[in-house]
Formats: sequence, C-alpha cells, structure tokens
Amino acid sequence: MVNTRNHFDSASIVVIALTLILFLTAILFKGLTHDMLLEAGVFLVSVKLILQTHKNSVATAKLEAKLEAMHATLRSLAARSSGDSFPREEARLNAALPTDSA
Repeated sequence: MVNTRNHFDSASIVVIALTLILFLTAILFKGLTHDMLLEAGVFLVSVKLILQTHKNSVATAKLEAKLEAMHATLRSLAARSSGDSFPREEARLNAALPTDSA
C-alpha cells in the first residue's frame, strides 16, 4: 500500500484543515439553514478535489515504477546484446530519462 504522507504536501494539509474549520464555523454561526446547503456543497467540492489529487498522485507513482522497471529491462537487454545499435539506443534512452526520481 502506498504511504499517503508522500502524496499530501503541507499546503494540501493546511487547505484541508482550513476548509474544515471554516465549514464547522459556518455551521455554528449560521445554524442548519438553507445556506448551509451551499456551504456543504463547497466543502464537498473541496474534499473531492483533494481526493482526486491524491488518486492522481498514487497513479503517477505506480506509473513511474512501471516505467523504471521497463527501463531496467531495456538496459539488461542492451547489456546482453552484442550488436552496436543497442548501446546507441541505451545512450539515447539514458539521455532522455531523468536520473533522479524527485
């Protein structure tokens, strides 16, 4: 399972906390009125956007892992090959892909 701390930066956590605080404050000051439906809608949209960002971050991490595995496979195939076209292709691949995964 993927660690969620890697996908939420401090700004996202601040936005989550601030949105929740403002929503709870609106409930206390406005009570359960018709305007609370608007407040609840804004809160739910915020939560949905945050969850979608998390889902995209997890999917990106999985995709990067798969691409790294494919790159490693290509490197091992190029190392086993004795033809001179594979080392040039490996050099081209190495130049195209970033070395750090930050």
